[in-house]
Amino acid sequence: MLRNDKAGEGPPVKALLVYNSNPAAVAPNQNSVLRGMMRDDLFTVVHEQFFTDTTDYADVLLPAPTFLEVKDVQGAYGHLFAQVSQQAIAPLGEARSNVRMFGALAERMGFTESCFRATEDELIDQALAVDQADSKSAWFAGITRERLEREGQVALQLPANAAGEVLPFSDASWFRTASGRGELTPVPVFTAPAESRGGTAASTGEYPLEMLARKSDNYMNSTFANIPRHRRMEQGHAGGLEMHPADARARAIADGDAVEVFNARGSLRLRALVGDAVPQGVVSARLDWNKLVDGNDGGDIPTSQKRDAHPSEQARRGPRDVGHPVLEGRLETADGRAVLRGDGMMTNVPGVMLGVQVADCVPVLVADVRRRAVAAFHAGWRGTLKRIVERGIGTLRLRYGSRPEDLVAVVGPAIGACCYAVGEAVRHEFESQFAYAEELFSEVYDSDPVREKYPLLFLTARAPGHSNIGPQIHLDLWEANRRQLLDAGLKAKRIAVMGECTACARVKGGGLKYFSHRGESGFAGRMMGVVGVVG
Repeated sequence: MLRNDKAGEGPPVKALLVYNSNPAAVAPNQNSVLRGMMRDDLFTVVHEQFFTDTTDYADVLLPAPTFLEVKDVQGAYGHLFAQVSQQAIAPLGEARSNVRMFGALAERMGFTESCFRATEDELIDQALAVDQADSKSAWFAGITRERLEREGQVALQLPANAAGEVLPFSDASWFRTASGRGELTPVPVFTAPAESRGGTAASTGEYPLEMLARKSDNYMNSTFANIPRHRRMEQGHAGGLEMHPADARARAIADGDAVEVFNARGSLRLRALVGDAVPQGVVSARLDWNKLVDGNDGGDIPTSQKRDAHPSEQARRGPRDVGHPVLEGRLETADGRAVLRGDGMMTNVPGVMLGVQVADCVPVLVADVRRRAVAAFHAGWRGTLKRIVERGIGTLRLRYGSRPEDLVAVVGPAIGACCYAVGEAVRHEFESQFAYAEELFSEVYDSDPVREKYPLLFLTARAPGHSNIGPQIHLDLWEANRRQLLDAGLKAKRIAVMGECTACARVKGGGLKYFSHRGESGFAGRMMGVVGVVG
């Protein structure tokens, strides 16, 4: 569906809204899913509480509330009661519940159906309404929102057997069929995968091990995987492949060795955990977030499709221009000019240098000291407004498995807040995008000794607040990009801001220390910030 390049698949999918899910970590056929989510022409909105694998692909990220911030009703799940959870606190910040988000979105899109205007209480009433044609809904007979609000939880009206016990499927009425028995039609037939010991591989011996991709003990699917306490409980298994000692000996694999699990459909790079947790002939790996696992594989890459390259493998072939396809082949023309250009680039190829040319804009250089990957960003006010640095760090994490705690960054010389005057329109644009925008701007009044000595000479006939004599608005691009690095997860102590203004920093003789487009009225050279991986 995300590719939609085959005939008969319906209209093209141009937008994706993700809520209550983390498909970049849990969806099968991950090779295709991740490639689809990287489409340049796919507009992706993610409604989330945390920075999950899926949020790395978002064009727009909307804050979602926790269960403490919304009112909801729960039917039975692993128990036999209906429950209501009351809102404990108001939603924090700009977080909106699913009900409010979809209601507002539908209103903006012009939908007039009454369901989009329903409140949480009205939707709960609908969910609890008994449909006499549906025998399962009869289990909710007598359960209303008002009763749940009084009692908190109410037992479902479930069938009891002859002994008066409510035990699932211990009585014929549980099956809700005319025969009073379980009816499987047509009878399902199991066909073992070709690579399985029960498939064609059994005769060839090509794939002698059976892999079990299972849930982690301390997460719920992918939920809680980012919580430090839960990760500590899983740390002995994260990124690991459980293997029986006999299977390990046959392959000369020791506990802790790096291994690759593969078949014709895909591959995983994991760490061997040799022990008796699995029987001989079986290996097992646990589900996790891709970005939190070494090698960027979270346990869901093998697919039902034939093998194709995983996006993280493609990204290791050469430098990448942020927002453009991976470059393969030569990086320069015959006369030595760079082939790849853009406002953001990254690579993990030793010996390749990335350069940023500036003459007032902000050069931001980032290095992953663990995975030996680097990135360079050119951040003028427009690039900063579009979060080029913050989004670039997300791409660095996606492509190379970088973690914020392993990144160091430097914000190089650029025009400072002391000299960078902008218009009111620029301030308004920043205020629409950043909650902290007010901290990035200052109002600067020019010092004029004549005006200070003879203020009456400069009075106007205009009403107060309407004079054209006013302060200049100055923008702090250093701080704006430092905040983006912090928002991307970098620690403050690992961010260096050089803090030298290209428009006014001077050498001993009085000349400008740096090239400056504004300081030299548009007739300036260029400086270059360079970063690379040593071979």
